[in-house]
Amino acid sequence: MFTEDDVREAARLLVGFGVDSHSLNNPGEVKHISGFGNHDTGDKQFSSFYGNKKIEGRDTKEGMLEELREFVEMLFYPDQSKLYIVRRLYQFFVNPEISDEIEQKIITPLSEVF
Repeated sequence: MFTEDDVREAARLLVGFGVDSHSLNNPGEVKHISGFGNHDTGDKQFSSFYGNKKIEGRDTKEGMLEELREFVEMLFYPDQSKLYIVRRLYQFFVNPEISDEIEQKIITPLSEVF
């Protein structure tokens, strides 16, 4: 399970990150990062739940985007994160009940694709 320290480190990573409205309407086209001056440029250390991942702090706009990319990849590292998201999607779109057979034959394989 992730820890309170993980939440703090994530907050440190996300402080100062903002994008313009064009970027919000066009994912993948981040044109402008605002508020970068508030970004915490120190290294961020996460718990064993995330494989003791250390995200190196950076002091440029490009570096900030790299930190964010590493963070998003790290969030999907633990199998439990992928399984949780796939379970919720299955329950919302298919059936709220998940049997052991569904878990083994559908949820687990889909989480690997996810």
